[in-house]
Amino acid sequence: MKTIKKILLLIVVSLLTVVTVKAQETMYIYKDGEVVGEHTLAEVDSVIFYKAEVPEDNTVTDVDGNLYNTVVIGTQTWMAENLKTTKFQNGDIISTTSPAALDISGESEPKYQWAFSGDESNVQDYGRLYTYYTVTDSRNVCPSSWHVPTDSEWSDLIQYLNDKGYTSNIAAPLMANTGWNADCEGTDYFGFKALPAGNRNPDGWFCIPGAYCTLGYTGEWWCSTEYDTEKGRTRYIYAMECNVFRYYSNKKSGLSIRCIKD
Repeated sequence: MKTIKKILLLIVVSLLTVVTVKAQETMYIYKDGEVVGEHTLAEVDSVIFYKAEVPEDNTVTDVDGNLYNTVVIGTQTWMAENLKTTKFQNGDIISTTSPAALDISGESEPKYQWAFSGDESNVQDYGRLYTYYTVTDSRNVCPSSWHVPTDSEWSDLIQYLNDKGYTSNIAAPLMANTGWNADCEGTDYFGFKALPAGNRNPDGWFCIPGAYCTLGYTGEWWCSTEYDTEKGRTRYIYAMECNVFRYYSNKKSGLSIRCIKD
C-alpha cells in the first residue's frame, strides 16, 4: 500500500513540474485582467512597447462645457468631433431660429446655429450646423487657442494624406468607420471621425428634398475663407464617393465646423 502511495505521489509531482515548466515557456498578454494574447517563448525574440503619438492634452472644452477629443495629423491638431457650442468664445449666445426650418434667405448676415432638423438628440454625435457669418464673427466660435480652419489649412491636410499614399479613396482614412450609408467604408485611420451630419439650406430645408444630402450621406465643413460675396469655401465628403471635395456653399447655409489648433 505504501509503495502505491509513493508511486502516485511521484506521478503528481511529475505532472506539476511539467505544468510549471510549460507555464514558464508561455508569455501571456493581459488587458483589464483578461488574457488577450499568448505566445510560446520560442516564438518571441524581442518585445517592443509602442505608444501612439497623441497631443500632450488630447481634449479641449468649449465655453458651453462640451468636451472634445483631438487628434494630431501631420503638423496639425484637429478636433476629432464636430463643434457643438451654442455660444461664442466670449460667452455671447449664438441664436437659432423658431421654428428650426424658418426661411432666413431674406436676412442680410444671419448668425445662427441649429441641431439637424431641430432635433437636439442629433447634437451628441453630429454636432451643430452654423452659418458662415457665425464662422467669421470676431468673437470666435471655437474654443480659446483654436479657430475655424482656412481653405489653405484644409488643403494642407489633404496634401498630407496624398504624401502618405492616399491618392484614391482619400476620404476613407478621415471617415468614421460607422454612420455612413454608402459603399465607401471609412477606416478612421487617423482618428478624425468625420461623420455625415447633413446640412441646412437658407430656405429652411435640412438637405435638398430627394437628394442624398441628409444624415448618413454627406458631411460638409466650413472654411473661414470666402469664395465670393455670397458663398464661403467648404470641404465636402459625399458617401457615394470616397473623396474630399473642395467646394463652396451659400453663406446662409448651415454646415458643420471642425476647429483646428492655433
